[in-house]
Amino acid sequence: NSIFRTSASRHGPSPTVAEPLFKDCYFYVDVETYRKLSKVFSLYSKANDKFRIPSSSERCAGKTALRAQQRQRAQQIRSARKYLDSTPVHNGFPNDTHSEYLRLLLAPRAKDFPSDLNSRRLPKSITTHPKFDSNLILPQQLPVVYQNLESRKWVNDRRDPFLTEFALSHGLAVEEIRPKGTQLKSAGSDPFVFVGPNTRYCHSDKLAYTMRRWHNTPKLDRKCLEAAISRTVAQYSTVKFAPMTYSQVISSQQFLKNRSHDVGFSGAGFNDKFELATNPAFRAFQHRYESSSKPATFNVFWKSEPLKQSKAKFIPRLIFGGSLENEITERKQFQTFSQNLALNRWTTPAKIGIPNTEFGKLYKHNRFHLNYSAIAIDFSAQDVKMPAAVIDARIRVLSRLAINQGLTPFQVNKIVSAAKHTQKFSAVLPNGEVFLLKSGVPSGLYFGAEGNTMNHSVIGNYLDARMNFHASPTKVIDSRYGDDWLRSLAPNRQSKAYLRRFSELSSLVSNDIGMSMTVDLWGEKPLNHHESSFLRRSFTNWTIDDRQVTVPKFDTDRVLQRFVVPHSNVTTPQESFDRSLCFLMLSGANTHYYSIIRKYMDSLVNSYNVQVPDLYREMTLNSLTK
Repeated sequence: NSIFRTSASRHGPSPTVAEPLFKDCYFYVDVETYRKLSKVFSLYSKANDKFRIPSSSERCAGKTALRAQQRQRAQQIRSARKYLDSTPVHNGFPNDTHSEYLRLLLAPRAKDFPSDLNSRRLPKSITTHPKFDSNLILPQQLPVVYQNLESRKWVNDRRDPFLTEFALSHGLAVEEIRPKGTQLKSAGSDPFVFVGPNTRYCHSDKLAYTMRRWHNTPKLDRKCLEAAISRTVAQYSTVKFAPMTYSQVISSQQFLKNRSHDVGFSGAGFNDKFELATNPAFRAFQHRYESSSKPATFNVFWKSEPLKQSKAKFIPRLIFGGSLENEITERKQFQTFSQNLALNRWTTPAKIGIPNTEFGKLYKHNRFHLNYSAIAIDFSAQDVKMPAAVIDARIRVLSRLAINQGLTPFQVNKIVSAAKHTQKFSAVLPNGEVFLLKSGVPSGLYFGAEGNTMNHSVIGNYLDARMNFHASPTKVIDSRYGDDWLRSLAPNRQSKAYLRRFSELSSLVSNDIGMSMTVDLWGEKPLNHHESSFLRRSFTNWTIDDRQVTVPKFDTDRVLQRFVVPHSNVTTPQESFDRSLCFLMLSGANTHYYSIIRKYMDSLVNSYNVQVPDLYREMTLNSLTK
């Protein structure tokens, strides 16, 4: 029996496909849609009948007639199988109400077109670029396509009309004439430009290149990896688990504050995460997903952001839209763990949740005031190149932590299962094609920053084991946030010997891990250094109340460049003021940066009727620096 019903007058206005009515465990749709669905169900019923074993009354009397009937039924079964395979459901959705709803809205069809990303030839603009990665492999493509192929079109860049005139007059931005309108970009030798879906920087060629480089085949030493796992378990032993129920998750403040975020591939037809999570059909769907071993499914789209023009011309960044069924699965096991990880940021290497006001404490935590030298490294394209073996090692770390904390085998298995859903994952691309990716880290994870930080803790401990580098925790101090790694080294002979082994470390990262690293500091003092030390911040001295303190400082040019190219269109002076206030909050210890943004905000207050918070009236450069 179908779960769809057509609308009747007692149910109110006739619903549409975009807004179906869910009532009494049935979806009420308009009459035209119901007729189409009835035809589909009829065809499926006929196909299923062809698999039915005939009753005794239908059996043939003679051997020749029986063979003819068998050949006929074999042909019918082949035809039925061909029909069923022509309309596949991605990833084998469980057969429940929510799955039927997704089939209606997403309209999957067989991949019957000859041209796709795997057959696309890469142009010279990519293959001749200095950062081109020649180690390419065609990804595994699933035989299904969703909706219609996307056609590229021109769209104007996003801008703040109130800020544009100010930015142009103060030399912060330039306007570039294009075939259709003008494009605003920040000033500088490598300006920031707006990048997003359907802009001139996002082509299918770049998408094809990104998918082909989404793999990694590391060559890890087993004994060193085991040592790294044990070391990571010891580092995070103070972080506790506390699994939650479904109801606790969707009613928690942390879930509700992001309820309007992307509902993901399985949230088609819903605009609110809480509305989707409280739907009985979705709840059953999520339970089946959590109990299965199926990989998570993510929507993939180009990230809308200001990006350096040199990077935009090569490869813009991708965003993986959150999978809500996977988010709830992760939250049930890791939400409390994630909160405890932030609370334990001064007893573990992870600095998740560190605010700007605590960077002075970070400076002393890493003992830079005691003449310790710094190593500042981040890993290039780590979301694409994160090895599956490292992700598996992190899962083993989580399971050992849970066992050490006395959790039951059932709870430990739930934690491992929740983490393994994204060890490999499906990506639904903007053109409707679907790929199965077996390495890397998707961006749309709830446990993304925390899990990635632990991934890099495993990598860091592995590198130390391979280099046979063992030091006292007070002589070598690590701080990590995702792929950002800040290490402080005591001024002794062991540290000097370690700093002479840069080429060995770089070779291990490249050959064993299959990744590459960008080095900002190597054995240098981070105070007043021109390169960022950690999370795009450097350290500088500042006098507050006749007392000199060490405070963080953002790179002036970079922040101002991002300031003039907004993520989304700004339509009112109030929106422009509120956006500028967020940037002003980051201007501590930066006189030039503070004066420019403050001048623009004051001009808005004088020219328009803008609501100004008391916080802004009392704000000074010193108050922002404290």
